[in-house]
Amino acid sequence: MASAGRRDPLDALSRELSGLGLGVGLSDVAPALAVHTGSPGNVEWISLCPLRTHFTWRLADYRHPVDDVQGAARRIADFIRSGRSHPPRT
Repeated sequence: MASAGRRDPLDALSRELSGLGLGVGLSDVAPALAVHTGSPGNVEWISLCPLRTHFTWRLADYRHPVDDVQGAARRIADFIRSGRSHPPRT
């Protein structure tokens, strides 16, 4: 849980991603963000590593330090817009 006076990293990331034009929702089940990829029914889940030092996405294959929210938002936005978040078509 974030300490008083310190914004939750996921909240800050959500604001940054929204500012970059991405649709973002908060999970009701776990501390995570669902970022809409533009593909119907496909979202990319963004969470915090257990130590809360890094944002992780794509099943923790990608990481970025939580103390660089703007940089994380740019990387995630680039990842989403590149199409790498879409599952392969069969």
